[in-house]
Amino acid sequence: MDTKKTGINRREAIKRTGLWVGGIFIAPAFAGFFKGCTPAGTQGTVFFSGSQMELLTRMCDLLIPSTATPGALDAGVPAFIDRMVGEVYSPDNRTKFAEGLTSFDDGAVGAYSQPFIELDESNQIQYMKSVTETALNTYNEELAFILIFRDLCLTGFCLSEQGANSLLRYMQTPGKYEPCMPFEEVGKTWAT
Repeated sequence: MDTKKTGINRREAIKRTGLWVGGIFIAPAFAGFFKGCTPAGTQGTVFFSGSQMELLTRMCDLLIPSTATPGALDAGVPAFIDRMVGEVYSPDNRTKFAEGLTSFDDGAVGAYSQPFIELDESNQIQYMKSVTETALNTYNEELAFILIFRDLCLTGFCLSEQGANSLLRYMQTPGKYEPCMPFEEVGKTWAT
């Protein structure tokens, strides 16, 4: 009789766990990408109230401001986040995101005695940086909002026409394959 072990080793368990967790975080982004776009000029929000959208819009503008290249507002990132949270996130995750947004604003009131939207730009930037650094150094569910927001903002920007054209380089695929090219020759990161 053969008495070989039928379980998996630690390396295989870690690999499977990594794939499972990665799938959970990436699935909403892909779902939003495949869901499609809203035609330009469409008004209204899907999930957030007017004051929440105002806060979200300001946060997006601070994270990716318009400079020589388009910013988050030019790319329609606040509407992207609204649609992602409102149409793709589960009801539980929608609630957590909305609570995180409220908690973020309440934290600004606690730190500066004013809502985030009423702070001057330097205090808004300082507060966003401090919350982000704290979230990166001491992960907890309440502070995780800012990291999820950042991911949504960057995903929305890079998936937009403005972001892909100004930040990334696009080439019809399949195309010429050249491994090991010096970055100086490429100049930008590829969108595909």
